[in-house]
Amino acid sequence: YFRAITRANLGQWAEAIEDYRKAIELSPEYGAAHFELGKACYKLKRWEEARAAFASAVKFRPQYKAEADTWLERIGREEKK
Repeated sequence: YFRAITRANLGQWAEAIEDYRKAIELSPEYGAAHFELGKACYKLKRWEEARAAFASAVKFRPQYKAEADTWLERIGREEKK
């Protein structure tokens, strides 16, 4: 998970996605990993993957709902461009 964060901070989105997926594989209910995966997928315009990741994040950590909704709104705006 922390390697994924580092890669995301460096703009290495594809590598970060791989690492977030590995973290989720090891801890499927780790809401933070799902949430960060959603953000990384957003950066690569993988809208459906981002939506699914945000939904999982909220499922495991309901306190992410407001922030996830903000990201989902961003996805909606980007898709209309």
